[in-house]
Amino acid sequence: LVVVLGGAGKPAAAACRLAPCPPWVNAIGYTFAGAAIGGYTYGTGYLIYHDMTDPDQSLNYGVAEFTTNGLGTALFGGVMIDALAHDHAGTAATVAPFAILHSALMVHGGWRMYREREDFRAPQNAMLWLGGTAFVTNALVWSSQLGERHGRGFGVAEAAVNAPLAAGIGYLAYDRLNNWRPSGFLYGGMAAISAGFAIHGLRKVIAPSPPLIDVHGLDLSPTVVSDGIEMAPGLGTVRTW
Repeated sequence: LVVVLGGAGKPAAAACRLAPCPPWVNAIGYTFAGAAIGGYTYGTGYLIYHDMTDPDQSLNYGVAEFTTNGLGTALFGGVMIDALAHDHAGTAATVAPFAILHSALMVHGGWRMYREREDFRAPQNAMLWLGGTAFVTNALVWSSQLGERHGRGFGVAEAAVNAPLAAGIGYLAYDRLNNWRPSGFLYGGMAAISAGFAIHGLRKVIAPSPPLIDVHGLDLSPTVVSDGIEMAPGLGTVRTW
């Protein structure tokens, strides 16, 4: 939720940069943010409260706690690691407590699952839930890298992982839609997402991101630039490349 809100805030800010946003836009944004933060706070607080006060938790509770907090650990842990890699100490320090909290809750859920393992009965849709969790995790990992500069190695990995997923899930979508089953639309959307990542990977294989230009030693000087119609001040440089 934090990542979704943070990413969604940029287009809204850009759209309202030249003029104040209409009140109804702000109202929708604040309502959505409040609902997301409230739901996250309630869900996490519910688990913490029951972990501390309820000694007789069921196996289903342990599975739910382990699964939800595993995603939370991956989300906040990924943000923390990325922030540390880019020397953003403030961001890393902000998300680190959330990563630690969800890690602790995930461990507790795993411990509860181990204790109640004798009551385990594989649910009918266990593989579907497991596959859905793996798909969402995969999508989050590749989505977090879309704004970065990557070479051919990254493109090969992205295409190699997501192309088979797109083909397999696409076949499931075709099979379900061929029998007029509504789940075909869900599989179709998932296949489209994986296909998008695969295409992005192929683009990086064909045309990898160019290396960053070394700006050291550049001789910059004021100049006038033109697009053939208008003229404007700018900067020019002379250097042997």
